[in-house]
Amino acid sequence: MNKIYEQLMIEANLLGYNISNKELKKIYKLQKSNRDKLLNELALIVLKYNIKEEKITLSNNDRKKLKQKLDEIITDGLQLEFDLEKETTKEVLYQATDEGYKLRNYILLLGTIAIITPLTKKDLWKIINAVVDGEIWSDRLWSNKKVIEKDLKKMIHDFLNGKISVNKIYKEINNKYSKNAYNTKRLTETEIARVQEAANKEFNKQHGIQWVLYCATLDSKTCTKCAEDDGRVFHVDDVMPTLPRHPLDRCCYISIPNQDWRPKKRRDNTKVNTKIDWKDYNSWKQENNM
Repeated sequence: MNKIYEQLMIEANLLGYNISNKELKKIYKLQKSNRDKLLNELALIVLKYNIKEEKITLSNNDRKKLKQKLDEIITDGLQLEFDLEKETTKEVLYQATDEGYKLRNYILLLGTIAIITPLTKKDLWKIINAVVDGEIWSDRLWSNKKVIEKDLKKMIHDFLNGKISVNKIYKEINNKYSKNAYNTKRLTETEIARVQEAANKEFNKQHGIQWVLYCATLDSKTCTKCAEDDGRVFHVDDVMPTLPRHPLDRCCYISIPNQDWRPKKRRDNTKVNTKIDWKDYNSWKQENNM
């Protein structure tokens, strides 16, 4: 039972990220398409107008028309991205919360607890749409898009006014869209960590779980605070770190049968498909001279 429990609990905590990795591909595809559309339009402008010392030369009238056209491409593209990202993220968060909760119910059915409590849709959406720092997840998504839009339009303005060279504008646009993709991943995975942890707490409350194990990730990217808490056991009534602690936090709490229970194995993320005997982060770090 120990081995099955361990595997399924870890799977439950990874479920949302696995769903996310699959669903985000269509968002990245749209972002790439929008980037290419903007770059292709810039290429046509470079071919049509005079270039002097790598700077474009335009009349006031042409500059105004081009800025309006390019701004529309940016605005329309980012609106399409927001619509797709909002719908996709909502679905990812729903699945991560709902299926993760159901998987934990299944795990309990393998053990000694025969009565399970489902998570109602009302409670599920309450978790997903919880207000954090005055915003819900879609507000943060929209804010990210508006920052990207503002930055892109500033780049276009500077390019059309000769403040950014022809060669540099392509690099700047590519860098901004790379950041756009990163922001999408960061927000989605941070929200997954948030909703899964909220669902974990509700699950523990409904099913009388008393103990949880703090689980970080064994690799060099784990922050100092997360590494220090790895392997700690908390009673559900204890004051414990709130997850996620930071963007892209990969830590989670594993519900455990009793205070002394530990998994037999855990994943070493510095090696492909490698599991090692259970040890906390600091013990692993010392053994590997990290």
